Parts: sequence; C-alpha cells; structure tokens
Amino acid sequence: DPADPGLAATALREAAEEVGLDPSSATVLALLPELWIPVSSFRVTPVLAWWHAPHPVHPRQPAEVARVERLPIADLVDPDNRLRVRHPSGWVSPAFRVRDALMSLMKKFNNESFEPPRTDTTTTLRARSVQFAEAMRLIDEASARMNPQQRQFFFEHAALGLLIDYRPTQAALLLVQAMETPDKRQAWRLVVSAMAPLQQMEREIARAERPPFAGWYRPTWIRVGDFFNGWSDMNPHRPYEMLRRFLQQNGPPPAVLESAPGAGARTAQRP
Repeated sequence: DPADPGLAATALREAAEEVGLDPSSATVLALLPELWIPVSSFRVTPVLAWWHAPHPVHPRQPAEVARVERLPIADLVDPDNRLRVRHPSGWVSPAFRVRDALMSLMKKFNNESFEPPRTDTTTTLRARSVQFAEAMRLIDEASARMNPQQRQFFFEHAALGLLIDYRPTQAALLLVQAMETPDKRQAWRLVVSAMAPLQQMEREIARAERPPFAGWYRPTWIRVGDFFNGWSDMNPHRPYEMLRRFLQQNGPPPAVLESAPGAGARTAQRP
C-alpha cells in the first residue's frame, strides 16, 4: 500500500491481515533479493524476520492462506525435502516437502520428537475412504453387467481416476495409524502394509497400458524429470516410489529391531 513506510512494514502488515501476526512479535532481520513470480507476474521481496514472541496464528483470509505451518529450519535445508512442482499453467518451480508422514515416522522410530498427524487430516482421510469404498462398490456392481470391452472402457474412463486417489488414501490412513500407535513394532508393520494399496494402484495403472497407450502411463503421466530429481506432487506414481524408497533405504529402524524378541541373536533383513 502507498501508506506503508517500506517493504518490511508491508510484509508485517500483510502477515497481520492474513494470519493475525502481531507485528511487535517479530524483528525484521533482512530483505532478501527480489523474485519474479511467473504465474502471477508479481515481483516479490522476501522478508526474513525472527519471531521472538510466538503466539497463536491462523488463516484469516482463506483466499490468500490455506493454513499456517511452523517448521524447523533443519527440515527446510534438508536436500531430501526439496522437490519441484508444476503449476497448471505449466510453470515448474522449487518447493519443499513439509509435514511428511515418512519423515515423522522416522523421527518416531529414532525416539525423536515429531509432529503427530493433525486431527482434521485423519478425519478427512477416513471420510474420503468411506466415500471411495462406496463408489468402488457401485462401480463393481456396474462392471459385473458389462462385457469385457465395456468393462475395460469403464475402468479407464471412470474407475481409474478414482483409484488413483483412493489407493493413496488407504496408504495414508495406515501411515497415520503407524504414527498414532505407541508400539514401534506394530507401527513398522503398518508402514510396510501401506505398500499393498500402492502396489495395487501400480497394477491398476498397468491395466490401462494397452495399445495405443502401452508404456505411456508409467513413465510419462504428469511427470517432471525423474523421481530422484523431483516428480510433480500430482504424479500418481509418487506415493508408491516414495514409500518403496523409504523401506528399501532404511529397513526396520534400530528402535524396532531392539524391541523385537531375540533381536540380538539374528541379523536384520531389509524388506
């Protein structure tokens, strides 16, 4: 606004309007280099501040802010949490993976403090799972009355899109249960079991790979580069690849192995 005495004042005013930040609770440390945001064509100056007197904040303008996250700097500078995302306009930009369930689980298994699943997230996942289950029941009933050609067409054009959302929802619920259970061995079993719906989704995607789409869905669907260099979060293969990588690279955490009966008498095997 023209009345703002400077960029730092603008940032504090915007934060107060959008999330209820008390400007006196933050001390501005620096203005970072200006950025051009291609999607909006705005020029933005990031403002770095020390929030020396934290207090409750929440979205006050839903059109501007979806939610407020308080994140450790260590999570933001960790290269494993960096990725790229694609805007519907086609622009690709850097992003951070935050509040990652697998990250929280690894902290849980290593006896570190972690962010538990949000109540609203768990409630939403459960409600979606129930809705999807009913939708799939109706789809199965309809498919049973079709011939093979009709059934394949119906699968590709009606069922597959739902399954690409339903299977990750099923996996996410198992990961949430893993975060909530105090028994680390049971938590690890839940993490491993979360692979089942994601593997099923990969088989369902493969079912749609028929001429002229043979080999098309798997490597190209909404893809940005390759998995290790940052697929879009919209890529339906991402949940499967992330969980598979997590299980292969980590194996049962020490806290799980130490709690297993006879753990000292055998060699741990990676899944």
